[in-house]
Formats: sequence, C-alpha cells, structure tokens
Amino acid sequence: MEPTRKRSQVWDHFEMVPPNKTVKAMVERRDVEEKEKAKAALQNVDSVSLTADMWTSINMDAYLAVTCHAIHAVIDPWKLLDRDAEEARASRNATADAIVEVQRYLSAPPLERSQDPLVYWTTNKARYPNLYHLANQYLATPASSVPCERVFSKAGEMVSKKRNRLKPSTVEKLLFLNKNA
Repeated sequence: MEPTRKRSQVWDHFEMVPPNKTVKAMVERRDVEEKEKAKAALQNVDSVSLTADMWTSINMDAYLAVTCHAIHAVIDPWKLLDRDAEEARASRNATADAIVEVQRYLSAPPLERSQDPLVYWTTNKARYPNLYHLANQYLATPASSVPCERVFSKAGEMVSKKRNRLKPSTVEKLLFLNKNA
C-alpha cells in the first residue's frame, strides 16, 4: 500500500464487491443450475399442481409468482393442502392484508340507505376483520354534544375578566391538558 494513500476497513470491503457483469453472470449461472435441479426433481413425480399469485408493490411495481407443487402418489393431497394453508397463514404480511381488505371493501357495492350499518358489519366481520374492529369502535359511539359543551364551559371559566390576556394557544393548551390529563 502506498504510504501517501490512507485506507480504511470500509474501503477494503468495497473493493471486494465484484463488478456488475460478474454479479449478473453469477446470478444467471445460479438460475440455470436451479432450473435444472427443479426439472430433474419433477421427472419422477406423479402429478404437478401450479398456483399463481399476483400483487403490486407500494411503488406500483407488478409481480407474478408461480409455484409448482409436486404431488407424489404416496402423499395424501389433503395433508399437502393443510400444510400449504398453514404455511400461508404463517407467512402473512399485516400491511398487505390490510391493503387487500380495504381494496375489497371499496370494490363492494355501497350500503342501501335503509340498511343498518351495525348489522352490516356484524354480518361481514369475517370478510373484513380489521375494518369490522374500526367500525365497531366508531359506529358504536353515540353522537353527543355534551363533551363540546363541557369544553366551551371550561373555556369560559378560564378566559374571564381577570384572565383576559391569555394567548389563544395558551388557552388551547390549558383546555387540552384539563380534558386529557
């Protein structure tokens, strides 16, 4: 190493990264190897089941995944189905599930004006479990002006002839602390 050139451990790690062409060649070679392994493994199976899944990322990139399941005669197809269902449940993504649930709800036809929203959510709680929880929390709250009246009464008590020089932001903070602390 040249004495005039100072090096760090971080720089040494960057020099170990192969060039893009090398990485691309490595990925392509590994892809061919894995495809050949899969073809060889599928030569001795009784039947094959294909499943497909499509999704879109937050950046609106579209993805398609195709899964190939080899079904051997000695394997019970129901056990295979149960195993796959269990794996699917274990590998769920809460954010993706919530997005799909909201999209499914938004694509459904709107409620009739004569329909009771609480009954609707009770009948659809299995279809929209997260939205059901939110609807139950907010639709079950009775509408009332009592809390507003209390805040206005408290504001009237705080801003009086003796306390008329309080800034609006100070009154707001005092009311917030009084009602939430």
